[in-house]
Amino acid sequence: RQLSLSIIQQYRKALPAAFDLVPQAFPPPFNLLSGFDFSAASKVVQGIGVKLYTMHWPMIAAGYARSMSAGKASAAEVAEALVTALDICDDPPPAERGFTYPEPDENHTASAGNIARKIATARQQASDCPVYAFTHAYGPCTDVVRRAQAAWEASEGNMWVNRYGYLSNEKLDALGLMVSR
Repeated sequence: RQLSLSIIQQYRKALPAAFDLVPQAFPPPFNLLSGFDFSAASKVVQGIGVKLYTMHWPMIAAGYARSMSAGKASAAEVAEALVTALDICDDPPPAERGFTYPEPDENHTASAGNIARKIATARQQASDCPVYAFTHAYGPCTDVVRRAQAAWEASEGNMWVNRYGYLSNEKLDALGLMVSR
């Protein structure tokens, strides 16, 4: 935690006062592994971005499960237990799919509730510091909008959309309609 905070403090000192520092962090509880402390950082920065890159979450669970099972238990069983602990999806994916990176035309397994809880936890820990939801445009249009809607609502409209290479006119139009409501 001290290393993470020290880096942020050094960045803040290096930037002119007129520049805002808004570091991006992994969402709770993933931030604990990186050492990012929302509470401590909130006293140094002008905002905190929470990376809601939900296509990675199943891969994180699968990687943890492989390491944690070490041949003593089924990696799939460990991954299913991690779903609850990490709050990455409401239901484990079907066994035949497993915990894999979704294809560009597949929905992500994270629910609106998973996304909202992660933003709420980050906001609580960051106190009065603005928390920005960094959502991602990877996936089918309806799923991108579903995840963005959850991020938009949970962050009270403090949202960035990442991965311009995956944005299309269809997605931009749908996101525009979503935020105009």
